[in-house]
Amino acid sequence: VEAFFRAEKTTAKSMIYGDLFWLIHDRKFKEQCKAVHDFVDTYVQRHLREVGSDKKPGTGKYVVLDAIVADVKDPQELRSQLLNILLAGSDTISGTLGFLLASLAQYPHIFKKLRNIIIDDRPKQITLSGLKNCSYLQWCLNEVLRVYPSVPVNFREAVRDTTLPVGGGSDGTSPVFIPKGHLVAWEV
Repeated sequence: VEAFFRAEKTTAKSMIYGDLFWLIHDRKFKEQCKAVHDFVDTYVQRHLREVGSDKKPGTGKYVVLDAIVADVKDPQELRSQLLNILLAGSDTISGTLGFLLASLAQYPHIFKKLRNIIIDDRPKQITLSGLKNCSYLQWCLNEVLRVYPSVPVNFREAVRDTTLPVGGGSDGTSPVFIPKGHLVAWEV
């Protein structure tokens, strides 16, 4: 876990360094990446062995790796897919929950309504499907994601010289020329 978070932090800094990313991809970073790769590879190999044997993987529950293995058999590609899910999921979920709690603290009447709905419909055991079926909770989460998007900034590199129709000039309504190879960043 420590290697994952340290490597993730270095990877995020790499975006700032751009073409000079290699300045911070030192031996320690490579060791952290190897530790994370080895950890994920353990599960990938175990799952591939189960798929190759008569033993059926899974327990009747939805397992992300089962769905990916249905399309991809290459161990390195499987590792990349799982790491992509881990990277995308860790910060976005914690950020969304943080913004949800902060929003509920700002709007006590919404918190009270959500709390009452959860208490009134409280099952004996909290399940994923039960949470998905709580419409008001889903509405609260959707509103938090609308106001505080998980990925508030996006980047693209121009693959050829191009012109954006607006965004330039003092009033932002003139065209903007983007030369091939330049990054364009925008806030959602």
